[in-house]
Amino acid sequence: MINFVKKKMQFLTFCLFIYLFFISSLSAQEISIKIKIISQNRINIEGNFKNESASITNWFFLQNYADVSNLANRVENLQFSDEKGNTVALRKINEGNFVTNQKPISFKYQVNLTPSAKLTDSTHVSWLTENQGLLMLHDLLPKFEKANLVQVNFELPKSWKIASTEISNNQNYNLKNTENGVFFVGDNFREKTIQIEKTNVNFVFSGSWQFSDDEAAEMANSILGEHKSVFKEFPTDKIQINLLPFPQENSNPERWRAETRGSTATIISGSLPFKTQAVQRLHEQLRHELFHLWIPNGVNLSGNYDWFFEGFTIYQALRTGVELNQIRFDDFLNTLSQAARMEQMMSETNNFSLIQASENRWSGSSNFIYSKGLAVAFLCDAALLREKHNLKDIFRQVWNKHRFPAQIQDGNTAIINILKTFPELRPIVQKFIEGKEKIEWKKELNAVGIEQENSDFGIQLKVMTNPSGRQKDLLDKLGYNQWRKFGQKKK
Repeated sequence: MINFVKKKMQFLTFCLFIYLFFISSLSAQEISIKIKIISQNRINIEGNFKNESASITNWFFLQNYADVSNLANRVENLQFSDEKGNTVALRKINEGNFVTNQKPISFKYQVNLTPSAKLTDSTHVSWLTENQGLLMLHDLLPKFEKANLVQVNFELPKSWKIASTEISNNQNYNLKNTENGVFFVGDNFREKTIQIEKTNVNFVFSGSWQFSDDEAAEMANSILGEHKSVFKEFPTDKIQINLLPFPQENSNPERWRAETRGSTATIISGSLPFKTQAVQRLHEQLRHELFHLWIPNGVNLSGNYDWFFEGFTIYQALRTGVELNQIRFDDFLNTLSQAARMEQMMSETNNFSLIQASENRWSGSSNFIYSKGLAVAFLCDAALLREKHNLKDIFRQVWNKHRFPAQIQDGNTAIINILKTFPELRPIVQKFIEGKEKIEWKKELNAVGIEQENSDFGIQLKVMTNPSGRQKDLLDKLGYNQWRKFGQKKK
């Protein structure tokens, strides 16, 4: 009898917990959004506030993102209503910015999602075609600064389905952060799911490629495992990788672009004709984009520190390629050589530091950030290796100190503070990150057994003919003999 009463009390307590959780969820839900596909390139969006106090009078739609502009111009027929259904007057301040004379209880508008004529826009902003679309709430919804929870519901054509890392309840999604909400919709795409420890990785494929879905999933598996060895943990328990063709017709097979937003990596690419090329490019894309799941997406850092989360990530992706025996050490040196040539050329006209360049990444500084950031990352790695550390120690410290839910900090300040804890990195930071000096690295190259040649084609790096024992050891740490180690692992 006592056991029966005890079990009954436990059951009642559990029911009370569920009830309170349900009620609190409802009270937190301040805005409900319905997104309906109404034609080949258009969607209708309707929103309702729980009450007027949750509403706003200043309305901002995203106008510029990455190198894409005039996004708010896609918004059409914007209307607001009060709780009685009466029209609430609005005034346009400028593109994407509206003011209402009172707090509306509901709103509706359409968005023209015809894919941009510029191929590379398709990774960064929403688009829709007759059979599929990439819907990203960041450029579809107005900015709700005070909303604790936004419920989004989709009304799609009958044969269509949705792929997203967001949790669904009959196509209802509750989001605390709409900026990271990414949804791929369509009627003819494939999914391949793998489990890595406690992390669910879902691959979404549209179109045909020179490699199989299984081969792509295996690539992601090995790369995520290698990145996890850097940080010692996965950044999230749910990851989605979208591999899509360009939505525009007659796209260039040589072109591609990728972006990782939240826990979703999207790669939009032309299809190369040969399998070897296609596999190599996908591996390169995944090495870089999947690293962004940790940095910058998993850390609470603000501001423009692109020199680090792009430039240093490109370098680490190269190191990962060597580590997994996907690229040769000669490929590693060739990429460094290209970066040095570009940095040398661009430094003639770009008289600013990496930090300053990061403030203008999408206004012409991208190549400078990538090339000089990559070269500086190598200098840091080489200096650390000489002192029995490596660049992984930097990434790990950034992750451990600033991963969510750490308090937000300025990215440039946080990263530089960590770099300067290593005395050997202080001159590099002062000269090449904070300062405007051109890369001069002959001494650093020689220390690790690499030499620079200058020819009609520009800078070219190569391994010294007769490196010393110390130099051989550092070359080995950089991955010079990784192909031998990889062969031994396979056996």
